[in-house]
Amino acid sequence: MAGKFEKVNTFTDSSATSLTLGSIFSADYNFYNVYIRGGMTGVSDIAAERPKLKILTAAGAEFSTGIYDFTSFELNGSSITDNNANADQDNSILNVLATGGNHFSAHLKVFNPLSTTFYKYIWAACIGSGGYNKVGTMVKSQVAAGGLKIEVAGNTFDEIHAAVYGIKHT
Repeated sequence: MAGKFEKVNTFTDSSATSLTLGSIFSADYNFYNVYIRGGMTGVSDIAAERPKLKILTAAGAEFSTGIYDFTSFELNGSSITDNNANADQDNSILNVLATGGNHFSAHLKVFNPLSTTFYKYIWAACIGSGGYNKVGTMVKSQVAAGGLKIEVAGNTFDEIHAAVYGIKHT
């Protein structure tokens, strides 16, 4: 298993408001690649309907206020910003769709998800049909991560798919 890229699990749903990638992080792997793609129709208020990515505990509960801090680098058509620092958030660590968009994809690289003493780094390359991109998120928490959840408020995913791969370095 040393250094191999192995499939952990795949997830898919349609006509759903969320997709839970539960129990994907374990001691079996050190690093993870997560691929997500989806789409929705009838997007009228992108600020309210933007897909959000949340971190889950090993028990499957969402990380909540007071459990984590995060900061992100965002890339849009004209600049890169680093002013998205959020303390004690229970909000999304990742927004992946811009005004006018209804399809999106994301490639996440997750490091140290089980750590209770180190930062959990989630490198994200995301693109929405409206052109909004997020290029990196650092999460600070003393709670081990067990999974991820992508959700949309005020709309439903026509389709949503995710594949998780793990890499073990010995």
